[in-house]
Amino acid sequence: MSSSNSSPMMGGGRMELVLGPDGGKEVGSHVIMRGRAFGFDLYLEEVVIERIPGEGKTWQTLDVKLIVIGAYQFGFHIEPQASGSRLTVRIDYGPPHPRSLLGLLFGPTYARWCVQQMTRSAVGRFGSASPRAQQA
Repeated sequence: MSSSNSSPMMGGGRMELVLGPDGGKEVGSHVIMRGRAFGFDLYLEEVVIERIPGEGKTWQTLDVKLIVIGAYQFGFHIEPQASGSRLTVRIDYGPPHPRSLLGLLFGPTYARWCVQQMTRSAVGRFGSASPRAQQA
């Protein structure tokens, strides 16, 4: 399966998403993204390292060629609450290079955007977010 998308965070560039036959939904599944942003070639390969249906999923990079962040582990966890559910989204990442000025300047902003995109996607699929979640 393959799809292509663009956003302002990509500087008008596009990323192609390539998923295997299981759609990146099983432990061991690989996901590849490649494309261009701000005139730079980008590439990454991720693998799903944990998946508990209805509770959470975590994946990490195997190979990465990005500009503002380096290797990362990204995931979410859903915890039932009395009045709904609590969604926790996290990303742990390193710089693209040990002394990367772009990583220092834009890495935190890009990581926050990734977390916001994941949160928006979950809210779009499952329902509205609490005011506290919208502020985070």
